[in-house]
Amino acid sequence: MKKYTLILVILCITACINTPPPIPVPQKPKPQVPQKITPIKPGPSKKLTEPPILQINSGGHMAKIKDIFFIRDGKQLISASNDKTIRVWDIQTGKTVRMLRGQIGAGHEGKIYAAALSGDNQWLAVGGYPSRFGIRLIHFPTGQIKHLLKGHDNAILSLNFSSDNTRLISGSGDKTARIWDIISGNTLHTLQGHTERIYAVAFSPDNQLAVTGSDDHTLKLWQVSDGSLQATLEGHDDKVRSVAFTPDGHYILSGSWDKTIRLWNGKTGRFIKVMARQNLTVDSLSVSLDGTVVLTGQGYGNGDCINNIFSIPSGKSISTFTKHNNIVLATAISPDGTTAATGGGNDQEIWLWDVRTGREIKKLVGNGKSVWSVGFSKDGRSIAWGNTWEQESMFGYGPLEHSFIFQSHSDQFGPKPGPINETDFIRAIENKGTVSIQTQNNKVHPTLEILENKSVKHRITRGSTDGGVHESLTLSPDGRLVISGGGTGVLASYNTQTGKKEKEFIGHTGDVWGVAVSPDGRLLVSGSADQTIRLWEVATGNPLMTLFYGTDQEWVAWTPEGFFASSTSGAKYVGYHLNRGEDQPADYVSVDQLYALFYRPDLVSQKIKGDPDHKVETALDRIGNIDQVLASGMPPLIEILPHAQHIHKTDFTLAFKISDAGGGIGKIEYRIDGVLVATNQNVRSEPWAMARRSGVIRQPLSASDGKRQVSVTIYNKDNTIASEPVTTEVTIDDPLKDAPDLYVLAIGISEYKEANLQLKYAHHDATSIAKTFHDRGKGLFRNIHLTTLLDQKAVLPNIYKTFDRLSKTIKASDVFVLFIAGHGKVIDGNYYFIPQDALYENADLFKKIILSDEDLVTQIQKINALKSLILIDTCFSAHLVKNQLARASTRSALEEKTALDRLMRSSGRTALAAASSEQYAFEGHEGHGVFTYALLQGLKGRADSNHNGLLSINELCDFVRFEVPKITEKKWKYPQTPVRLTQGDSFAIGCTEENAGCGK
Repeated sequence: MKKYTLILVILCITACINTPPPIPVPQKPKPQVPQKITPIKPGPSKKLTEPPILQINSGGHMAKIKDIFFIRDGKQLISASNDKTIRVWDIQTGKTVRMLRGQIGAGHEGKIYAAALSGDNQWLAVGGYPSRFGIRLIHFPTGQIKHLLKGHDNAILSLNFSSDNTRLISGSGDKTARIWDIISGNTLHTLQGHTERIYAVAFSPDNQLAVTGSDDHTLKLWQVSDGSLQATLEGHDDKVRSVAFTPDGHYILSGSWDKTIRLWNGKTGRFIKVMARQNLTVDSLSVSLDGTVVLTGQGYGNGDCINNIFSIPSGKSISTFTKHNNIVLATAISPDGTTAATGGGNDQEIWLWDVRTGREIKKLVGNGKSVWSVGFSKDGRSIAWGNTWEQESMFGYGPLEHSFIFQSHSDQFGPKPGPINETDFIRAIENKGTVSIQTQNNKVHPTLEILENKSVKHRITRGSTDGGVHESLTLSPDGRLVISGGGTGVLASYNTQTGKKEKEFIGHTGDVWGVAVSPDGRLLVSGSADQTIRLWEVATGNPLMTLFYGTDQEWVAWTPEGFFASSTSGAKYVGYHLNRGEDQPADYVSVDQLYALFYRPDLVSQKIKGDPDHKVETALDRIGNIDQVLASGMPPLIEILPHAQHIHKTDFTLAFKISDAGGGIGKIEYRIDGVLVATNQNVRSEPWAMARRSGVIRQPLSASDGKRQVSVTIYNKDNTIASEPVTTEVTIDDPLKDAPDLYVLAIGISEYKEANLQLKYAHHDATSIAKTFHDRGKGLFRNIHLTTLLDQKAVLPNIYKTFDRLSKTIKASDVFVLFIAGHGKVIDGNYYFIPQDALYENADLFKKIILSDEDLVTQIQKINALKSLILIDTCFSAHLVKNQLARASTRSALEEKTALDRLMRSSGRTALAAASSEQYAFEGHEGHGVFTYALLQGLKGRADSNHNGLLSINELCDFVRFEVPKITEKKWKYPQTPVRLTQGDSFAIGCTEENAGCGK
């Protein structure tokens, strides 16, 4: 049996990045290339019925919640929303654990207005906006659509199952209700008689009667067996929006916009009394399973937003809940009768609270918030926004609270930490010269007025088809345009001289509350109730970038082409809805699953600039557009098989099944605590042979002592779309628990065979790093092993052989440090390291003799390292004067950082990287490259921020990220900020000089 020890991988690359040749460069052949295979079990081919629809997944609902239900065991909650999604929530964690999606379209099509769950939890009925889709009857355990119930001529507004789970009743905007047979999907009876829309339906507990409530102010009682009308219940003074039977069938309760709850005889429909009143309309009623209390929703009216619990039949107030700040249309009481659930408010949250006391228990909500204000920095390089409403003003509803740098003299692209100084930003412009703008009442209003010398020159009035009102306004800096945001995402510019519309800015799906124009008049920023901030080109109306910024400070920004930038976990917030037909569940692909192709912060930046060098266009020509990539097919489904949770050795086998989801089967990645530890690419390998025989893949893995998260990710056959990782947990009990060894592999190249690639400090940096890790590791590690590959020894065969040798001796509990210094380059957004003997003769040959990021990740993967740190110092050489290696357009620092970031994320290891200029590389600092100098200073003790004598990985990263920009700003007036990726827990890497031998 193999014994493994702890490994820390520290990869530090000091390299000078060069521009690629202009000749198209083919992909380098790999020793193990995925081939077209016979799938384990061929999946059905899925075709896109319509173009993909980009959607935000904030972790919660983004539009009105229409219905909520508890699962029978009370451990989960189902919610349905106007945002066209159904969520299943885990009550204990407060997180979404499942989403159900169906066929949707543009605008309102696909919005969910009503849902119902059968008592046995087998069936979920969903209906909504009028369309060809009807009511979806979903088998809830599998998510498959059993029937499409068609017959209504208008929106589905209410749904309810019979207690025997055999029938469904629906109310519609077509003024009818229908009773459906669940097994056949046929209409049993059409209930006609109401003169307005039917928003409320219910079956009696014995399934003999059904009740309907309508906007015609009445209820009607029907015989279920033949659909005959038994009684019309009159008395409400306004629309009836909710009805319910008590579980014993004695009473019918009805809620109305007249703000009353009425009590009726459950057998005859005879009016008994007005049971209770509240200060807002009664838009929902939920009766407890024991029939003793009812929970009310609250809609419109004057007064505070209060949800009530009333006693049945007395109407006595039991408790109230006041945490919601807007209407609540969805209510439910838990099966045990102790917990109320109410869904609504401005942020579409679901509150869980105590039925008897009104005490809050938990809030289920996403990480998005409405954007109420926006602004541009005075230098035009940043935008800012705020999520707080303070006042009604079309020129700014609240403060600016966050900012985002999209263009800088350095390489920064992303949110700027720290508080906002409002004086640094330009908000909406109300007047310019003699031109000013206002609405007729200086508040949100249908009519915008353009004034010249304070006299109204033009009036622009909106109606129901173009936003209804003007909610946010600004003039352009030259006063030539007025830009107005309105309801339902409407955003348009108008000429102030003619009053005519010039451009429409199409993309927002919610009210546009904030607008501002850049100082040069080229860009427009807008903020919306759809929780996004968007950048537009004023002259064309074209969208450039959309930004979602979560309350957890994770963010993602994307272009219309699908290229995106994000924080470490931000890509989870955006994805593509893939319609598969009205009778099939829809698929969803998050942009994180497209990381390998579309994570390109450099191209997002280029798009904002207008793509002057056609780099976005070139990238699309190479990889295909987003529609083409998504049409390549869904990745396989993964089911990890049962396994021992506690393992008394470091070796174990992970067994799992794969189901082809229509896109075939490609590369398989295995990660432990986020670190890439194995990859299956060769279809002739033993795991694939076993899978063909048994339908199961068994992958041998190794891990160090402790609790470990083991995940599997599988790509489709084209390796374009990854599956969501499927994770399991194992606890490793290493019987040896030896102290770790430290292994350092340092590679440094100063003297290149190519005369134009000479460097000054690379070999010296590698030697110094190795020695310093040796000195600082004494006493902390059992043994320290150093390997250096300098100059002529740093060629690909030697690099590969060294990794192979080390992989056979390094144990899972050891620490492995990899340092590489030399030249690098970027091709198609990917990082390449140039070994010592590389000479450029032609594009094909050159790519075969340099080390790609994929090759580098493969080599690191051979080392059984779970604790890892990658340190990369890449210099960017703008001018190499001899051959085609030097001829190409100058690359930005952001391109280099993007390539390094992609390398780091692929390996899954904690990483720190810097992309520096050629000047930095040749001038250096104190006899080293700047990045290496900062590393050495940190390792000597300056990074010990808590003064405990130990140097941790996080302390070292923090120190270098602070020190490098300080040095470069002072020396070259150009701050270089390293990129950082943190993975797993921090750990000690050395002892300070003052505390040498600290581990003894």
